Amino acid sequence: MQKLLSTHEGHVVNLGMGQAYSVLEMNAAYSQAVGRDLPYVIAPRRAGDVPTCLADVRKAKEVLDFETQFGLADMCQSSWNWIETQARS
Repeated sequence: MQKLLSTHEGHVVNLGMGQAYSVLEMNAAYSQAVGRDLPYVIAPRRAGDVPTCLADVRKAKEVLDFETQFGLADMCQSSWNWIETQARS
């Protein structure tokens, strides 16, 4: 936001970690956040599923001097906390 306000120039950047995670890694991280094992089924890839998806974070570093400070476990915990908060509302 500071960059936008100071330069009046917008940028499209990926704010990610630059690292891909498998579905099983995501399941394990959310299981940890939730505090119980989450069920899953290993099945063939669906039509249209991409094999890998990750953010190219070079532009965020170059333009905004942005680097992530938190990892996958933090992201899942934060997401789960938000979901629990919404469920109570």
